[in-house]
Amino acid sequence: MRQYPSEISREEYNLIREDLEGAKKTTRPRKYDLYDVFCAVLYVIQGGIQWRMLPSDYPKWQSVQHVIGSLYKSKDFPNDWGELEFKLFVFFDGKCDGLRFEWLSHPECYTVERVADTMCRCRVDSMTHMYLELNDRMEQDKFIGNAEIEFIRQFDPAAADRYAKHREDFYARRAEQERTKALARQAEKDANRAKAQAELAAEKAKYLGWVDDMTPLRFGQVSALMDTSIRVDGKIMTQREFIINCIKDGWVPQKKDGVTSWYYFRS
Repeated sequence: MRQYPSEISREEYNLIREDLEGAKKTTRPRKYDLYDVFCAVLYVIQGGIQWRMLPSDYPKWQSVQHVIGSLYKSKDFPNDWGELEFKLFVFFDGKCDGLRFEWLSHPECYTVERVADTMCRCRVDSMTHMYLELNDRMEQDKFIGNAEIEFIRQFDPAAADRYAKHREDFYARRAEQERTKALARQAEKDANRAKAQAELAAEKAKYLGWVDDMTPLRFGQVSALMDTSIRVDGKIMTQREFIINCIKDGWVPQKKDGVTSWYYFRS
């Protein structure tokens, strides 16, 4: 059992337990006893030490490390390709929930100044800048994430509701835009199909009803054959032109044993 001057008893802890547990909503069981965590905080505050120096009989020191001001970073962790990555957070005074605003790789390339510059570039270094950033997104009809909205709700529920309404309207506009695009794509597809059918009908009309009952595949094969060029009496013409001319001149084709012969016939 731990015996440190900073420790409080379970009875003393129970007097503030409901306030501590209600400070942040949880959706899964706590990994550590909140009593142990609170005692660890007292140990750090009264001892003036770093979290890394916590005795081993306390829970592990926080996975989120303080960088500067309201800026914190996660521990480095490998991604699927073996590269180290880390996350950046902001925590403002008096509020228990933070906001993850960036996910970066190669931590060896980042100094304190550089990650602090990233915080300023993302406009999360102060509440004033966060409001300006979110208001700019509303004016430009850009996306606002739910995490940002809930983070703002700690400070300004009315503003959070306004951003949530923008987010809802943003999704509605996007859905309407996608529906309009889908209708336009379908209309274009229908127009192309109608155009292709009209072109096919016009091409079939050239054969005087002979190919009306053919499938598109069979007609394509016949059309390719009929468009081949031949020489007849010193003239170059297509097979289709030769057949039509023969029919107009009174010749009648007859097919026997796979061979087509032409016989002259006049009524």
